[in-house]
Amino acid sequence: MAIDRNTQVIGVAPRISANQFASILESASSPALVDAPQIYDAIVREKVDPAFLLAIFAVESAFGTVGLAVTNKNPGNTRSTILGNGMVVDTVKGKFVRYPGWFEGFKDLAARLVEPDYVYGRNGYRTVGQIIPVFAPAGDGNQPDQYIASVVKLMNAWIQPGQSQEVKNPVSKKILKIALAAGHHNKDGGSPIEYAITGPLCREYARFFRAQGHDVRVITPDDGMGMYPGGLDDVAAKVVEWARAGWVADLFLECHTQGVGDVRVRGCFAIYPDWLSDIDLTVRNVLGARICQAISAATGIPVFQAGLMSEKSTGVGLSGYRLGIFRVTASVATQVTRLIVEHGAHTNDQDRAILQNPSMQTKIASAAAGAIITYFGDTMSNTSQSTYAVQMNGHTLGGGFKTEWDAQNVPGQPHPLGLPISEEMDWTDPTGKTITIQVFERGVLGYDKTVTDPAYRIQGLLIGYEWMAAHIKAA
Repeated sequence: MAIDRNTQVIGVAPRISANQFASILESASSPALVDAPQIYDAIVREKVDPAFLLAIFAVESAFGTVGLAVTNKNPGNTRSTILGNGMVVDTVKGKFVRYPGWFEGFKDLAARLVEPDYVYGRNGYRTVGQIIPVFAPAGDGNQPDQYIASVVKLMNAWIQPGQSQEVKNPVSKKILKIALAAGHHNKDGGSPIEYAITGPLCREYARFFRAQGHDVRVITPDDGMGMYPGGLDDVAAKVVEWARAGWVADLFLECHTQGVGDVRVRGCFAIYPDWLSDIDLTVRNVLGARICQAISAATGIPVFQAGLMSEKSTGVGLSGYRLGIFRVTASVATQVTRLIVEHGAHTNDQDRAILQNPSMQTKIASAAAGAIITYFGDTMSNTSQSTYAVQMNGHTLGGGFKTEWDAQNVPGQPHPLGLPISEEMDWTDPTGKTITIQVFERGVLGYDKTVTDPAYRIQGLLIGYEWMAAHIKAA
């Protein structure tokens, strides 16, 4: 059923998935993208339709890219706060609320619509046509009917024809078990500059994950701020000890910053285990790069190389030894995703200034944690793939390629191809044959138009980004 002015948008299940919510923000180059997972969850928790708030965001500020919202992080351009998590400031257009981030702005906007003592809740306003004339009154220079028409048009564009008006289980509600450790906060020590950064980072990770309802245990005392009485191996051993006692972490993350001799070197990257049979493809193929891309988008710290480093290629690995975090936890490797995140270079002035800034530490942790939650939500969601819009990860996926992508999807497991990282395009192979391809995170689908019975096939074994760099950009 099409959306119209009488459509209820309060007290309803979401009409778009968390993936589509993020994809819309990404397509619009919205600065709110970095907080998309937690924004979506906050809206859904209030039983407000996220498509409705996205439409308001689009009408008010082109998804946060123009107007006062850019500075104020205020998705609804509201003049007061319900939750008290923003500050009213004077602007050239009058008083508006300025929020510390997009998450706080959206959370307050959703709360405003459901607060029993506020105008919407008090009067039982629940539909597009009831809410907008109050939200954007004519007395403020708005045109409510035109505003309503814009919201309705946008919502209809995002909700696919034939798609259920209620997306079932749009994001996995499994509570993640997260084990955290602050790098070098133990008796083996390390650089004082590094552990002065990793402690606050670890604390911010813990705070953010808990705010999202996840089960967090921090090995380092005081949520990462204190010093663990044992050494590096003892820190990792806690993860194994907890697993044997029945608390099996979904993720073990150790927070670090890199220190290199060349002070010009910048960047964040993730280290994954790759020692004999102990290799974590989850981190190598998807999660590591996603975390680093999120950190970079939130802070400006560049992604170092591809955002990934294998255990074998580290200084310790090249010397023929394993990193303690991976060696000690090898016995739980099939159950626990393990990685080290080097959040930037503390030996570089630019990176260090960002890493030591408390507000940036919050941004780093929330961005990285958001990427982690999104990843595990993608891999554990039992949402039918038909609920995805044709826009996925900012790219169009349709036709035979989507059919093949859906056919390869196994609920509860990472998708073998990953998400699309390109549109469909023509590519000429080394033999001179031109085929239609689409590049994904971990593979390529190709369609040979000369084959009578259309055949789709994965080409190559390289990660999609690497394949694109080798075959597309050079072409």
